[in-house]
Amino acid sequence: MLQEQVRHNSDGWVYIQDQLALFNERVLASKNGDPEKIAINGTLTDPVGYDDFPDALKDLVDVHLAEHLRILGTRTAEMHKALSEPRDADRESFQPEFYSLHYQRSLYAGLQTLVRSSFGNLASQLGSLTEPDRAQASELITQKSRVLAGLRKIYEKKIDTLRIRIHGDYHLGQVLFTGNDFVITDFEGEPARSFSERRLRRSPLRDVAGMVSLVPLCRPQRAHAWR
Repeated sequence: MLQEQVRHNSDGWVYIQDQLALFNERVLASKNGDPEKIAINGTLTDPVGYDDFPDALKDLVDVHLAEHLRILGTRTAEMHKALSEPRDADRESFQPEFYSLHYQRSLYAGLQTLVRSSFGNLASQLGSLTEPDRAQASELITQKSRVLAGLRKIYEKKIDTLRIRIHGDYHLGQVLFTGNDFVITDFEGEPARSFSERRLRRSPLRDVAGMVSLVPLCRPQRAHAWR
């Protein structure tokens, strides 16, 4: 199999790790004190552009990083746009489909199984955890019913959106950083899934969640997001 060679500096994971190291160095050298005391104006779902950052935060976050993350978001959107607009030769296997209540119920059933398995595994490992971790894990286990109740909203009413063929294994290690842009690679999907599962149409937000969840040191309630 032949593939085009892409000239690049590193993958996205290495690039972000390097940027985090630089961020930590700036924090240690900063005269502004604890960065957590800097006023936060945006959230993950309601982002604030870099130009609207407080000056103290601009001193810590490099403007080039903010621009590169904006580009990564743009490339992600372009990937999903291309996957949702198949060419004639690919139209049958790539044609988008609307959500249905049947699909939403099956989606909930899969998530329900995953939640029960994850919580059960956590409960079985409590004895091997340190006391502080055990206390936190025990508190988390009490939230199981709350998580399941929240997931039931998935099928309470029909979701008016499309599901498409997606990347399926999207994270920072799957993008190459060229120095001023990102190239997306490895479209074979999640290796642990069967070939038929990889071809299922899903929400493109699965790819977005995979990318966001692998950004280290990110706490959702205080995370900054860049347009």
